[in-house]
Parts: sequence; structure tokens; C-alpha cells
Amino acid sequence: MPPVATPVAPGSRGTFPIARAAVLRLALASAELGLAASVAAAADLAPWSGAPKPPLVLDTVDGPSLDLAAFQGRPVLVHFFATWCAPCIEEMAGFVRLAASPLGAALPIVAVDVGEVDIRVRRFRDAQGLTFPVLLDRDRATARAWGVVGLPTTLILDASRTGGLLAEGEVDWGAPATRTAIDRLIEDQGRTRSDDEAT
Repeated sequence: MPPVATPVAPGSRGTFPIARAAVLRLALASAELGLAASVAAAADLAPWSGAPKPPLVLDTVDGPSLDLAAFQGRPVLVHFFATWCAPCIEEMAGFVRLAASPLGAALPIVAVDVGEVDIRVRRFRDAQGLTFPVLLDRDRATARAWGVVGLPTTLILDASRTGGLLAEGEVDWGAPATRTAIDRLIEDQGRTRSDDEAT
């Protein structure tokens, strides 16, 4: 796991302001879960495999719930973040660009806010111009179940949900190495699907 840093109030980085007391409450609540903001050093997407992750069904910031099973049979990017986490804020612009790129059509993005109130997350979503679903893990149960120990954490799950890519920390989503790793995962999934259809 990468080193950790003290959470930084988004107001000090040019986004909407949050009162210092509120930031401290959020940081303390996250510390109870063992979450902390990773330093803003670029993390690498590393291969990941294991038991399938638990079901993920959460409310969106707009109300209706979303079930990750809706993306069954295709890779999906699941990103855990919080609005007080400075590296999370820095990373969001990369997700916006990724979602708008041709690659974004093949890789749905689902962002999961950990342990914050709805209105704060909705304001963050609007301020950052996020076009992909933003879900609310209000009680942090999903982050615990998925083994998230720091923010940001990103998993790109393959169609089987038993493998893919993992990053604990901020990722440069425009970096050639990052795009190559994602392209390779999607190509492998395409070959697997073609093989299954042929048999």
C-alpha cells in the first residue's frame, strides 16, 4: 500500500469550499475504517486476481440505485473516492477524459463515494463535471467488503469479476502505460468472448 497523507480540504485546491470542522469529521470517520488519502504520486495499474468481489448495489447521487451486475459480461472500472481526498480530486479530470474517449465506450466507469452525505457528493459531481454514475457508500460497508484500505482505490474488473487491474493511489489515466494495460485487458476479454461463442 502506498504511503498516506493527511486529507486536504478541497476548498484549498480551487474546488467548492468545505468547512475545516467538516473535513476533520470526515477524516476521523475515514480513519475509523482505516482509510486515508494516498499521496499524489502516480500509482501503477497492477494485475489483480482472486475471489469475485461481493455484489455492489448502491444508491446514485440522483436517487435510483445501480447494480454492478448491470455490466455483467464486460469489463467495468470501479473507483472508490471521497471529496476530501486531494489525490481523488486531482484524478477526476482523468476519468472525465477517459469516459469521453473511444476507450470509455468499452469500459464503463462507476465511482463510489465512501462515507459522505449526499449533498456534498452531488455538489462535487456537478463541480467536477462527472458524466458517469456516482454511487453512495454511506455506511462504508461496500468499501469494507471490497477490501478498500486507502483512497483513491480503483479496480478494473474483467467480465468474470475474478481478475483485472488494481491501483491503490492516484493513476495518470492518460499515460501510455495505463492505456496499454487497459487496452490489453479489453482485447483479452474480446478474445475470450469470441472463443466462448465459437464453442
